[in-house]
Formats: sequence, structure tokens, C-alpha cells
Amino acid sequence: MPQGEYMERWRKQHGKRFDHDERARKRAAREGHAASDRAQNLRGLRAKLYAEKRRKEKIQMKQKIKAHETRNVKSKEPAEPATDAVPAYLLDRSSEKNAKQLSSAIKQKRNEKAARFSVPIPKVKGISEGEYLGPSSEH
Repeated sequence: MPQGEYMERWRKQHGKRFDHDERARKRAAREGHAASDRAQNLRGLRAKLYAEKRRKEKIQMKQKIKAHETRNVKSKEPAEPATDAVPAYLLDRSSEKNAKQLSSAIKQKRNEKAARFSVPIPKVKGISEGEYLGPSSEH
């Protein structure tokens, strides 16, 4: 057995504590407090190095957030402008930027069109067995 796998071996044999996941979640949530405390109390060269490290982490986080936001966005203008005439049903697509907004707009238009052709169905009142059989059915 390679060295350093003793922790995994112990976990396979004995398992984890029941509250392991909850404690790990809370520990991760408290890391921000500890990092803030460190940033306020470090002095000198250590403070400079720590600030640079935090700055790089924030840049990485902002890039990741921006990547997630741009994942669902359609570009407003095409790569090269088309010289052909664009049909009328495609003209409104250029104003929508987000794919989700475009999808919901199309669904809304479809619902409006269906509502125009819907015919109201009158409510039918239920009648009792005695009414539709009548009193003369008892022969």
C-alpha cells in the first residue's frame, strides 16, 4: 500500500461522521471571516503578498461569473453583416439578447395566437338519475 492513503483506508473501514457534510459546509462558510480577519491584521510584506493573492482569487471569480452569464446570451449582431433581405419574422430576434428571453417571447406569442382561436365551451349542468330516467321507467 502506498504511503499517504491511510486516511482513505480508515474512511473505507469506519465511514464518516453523520454530521461530516454539515460541518464541512459550515467550515467553508466561515473561511470568509477568517480571510477577512487575516487581511486586516497582517502587516508588512506578508500583508502585501496576501492582498495580491486575494486580488488574483477575486479576478478568477469574476471571470468565472462572467463566463456563466455569457453562456446563455446570443450576440446582438452577426459576425459579418448579411447583404440579403431578412424576413419579417426574423427581424425581432435581433433586438433580443438573451436566449431565455427570446424563448419566453416566442412562447408568449404562441399563447396569444392560440387564445384568439379558442372557443369558450359552455358549462354543462349535471342532472340526477331520476331526472333523465323519469318516473315512468319503473314498470
